[in-house]
Amino acid sequence: MNFSPYSLVCAEGNDIIQTLTTTPSILRVELETWKGVRGYAQYSNFKVANEAQNYRIFVQGFSGNVSRDGMDYGNGFGFTTYDKDNDGRDPTSKDCAEERHGAWWHDRCTLTNLNGVYHQEDGYDWEAMSWIEFPDPDRYFTPLRKAKMMIRWIK
Repeated sequence: MNFSPYSLVCAEGNDIIQTLTTTPSILRVELETWKGVRGYAQYSNFKVANEAQNYRIFVQGFSGNVSRDGMDYGNGFGFTTYDKDNDGRDPTSKDCAEERHGAWWHDRCTLTNLNGVYHQEDGYDWEAMSWIEFPDPDRYFTPLRKAKMMIRWIK
């Protein structure tokens, strides 16, 4: 397959992704743990809305070899950053980007966060870069060594 990786580092990255996904697109997320376990999730329909809509993410058609759909919780939510709270929690609560140490499409501090803290610890760590229940369906958060999001237009 012909995928192109794009970074989701800041709003400019989200602007680029929003522009790319005005054409029907597929999202593929590739993951790797510190122990070398690899997995992927793919979505047959992927779109990111514009800035006025807080870069809401829309995914459908999950497939892959990971145990759970890690984008399910944040689906339809805006992108939450330290200074822009779109996480669906009570406004008096701590911002999920702050609590989970990374901007993401958080739904009440979602269970997947590919912009979380990058570190090698093998323990349970909800602040780490992680994908829900990957690689172990009995553990919500296992720190990841690598995560890559790729977009391909549907022909």
